[in-house]
Amino acid sequence: MNKELFPHENFLELNAPELKKIELPGELQKRITGFEELKEGLDFTQGEDKPELEEKLESLSHEIVEDLEDFLAHHIENNDEIEERDEQIKEQQEETQLPIIQKPLIMEPKIKQEEALLEDQQGENTNEQHSADAPQQPKEEQPVPEQSEEKQEAEKPAEPEKELIPEKTEPTDEEILQLLWNDKKHLLHHNEIKARGFKAQLNDRKINVGKFCLHKGKFDRCYTLFIRRFK
Repeated sequence: MNKELFPHENFLELNAPELKKIELPGELQKRITGFEELKEGLDFTQGEDKPELEEKLESLSHEIVEDLEDFLAHHIENNDEIEERDEQIKEQQEETQLPIIQKPLIMEPKIKQEEALLEDQQGENTNEQHSADAPQQPKEEQPVPEQSEEKQEAEKPAEPEKELIPEKTEPTDEEILQLLWNDKKHLLHHNEIKARGFKAQLNDRKINVGKFCLHKGKFDRCYTLFIRRFK
């Protein structure tokens, strides 16, 4: 039996062209390596132990085949979804722009009391001009009543209240990922992430942002968004 191919070895041989384009997960590679190490002892096993080892290798090989099939199916589905998303990237960039908070205009209130005082002053100047042209009669000077400080303060025009202007705020990178997570967008192209206003560089395969992590495989074109598990 050791001269024949086990099920997963036959699977790897048949799918070699596709597997050359991608990288198997580290855990799956370890299982294949462990199988090879266990298989090396088959030639040195004799007696009743040999059929038992062959049965164990056969069962382990079938398990590896199942893992390989699941991985390839997920990879093919991922690539199909990426191609579909690439066609919609430009439209999403225009539709997913974050709104800019406009600052409200402040209308300066009119101070009617100051305008009334100005009109009274102009009227007094006109009356003084007419009085200067007429013959002057001696007049007794009348004492000017003094106004209390409290009355003067009360007659001052009230100052307009200053309206608080809300400052424009931009979301943080973690807040942007939170919005994407809430929208159930877990597979993201880097153009789509940047269109949301993401400020960090997207050069690494693994990027930690607060409680979130962006990760993509060696041959993937999209990041997978998931929540980190803190120890």
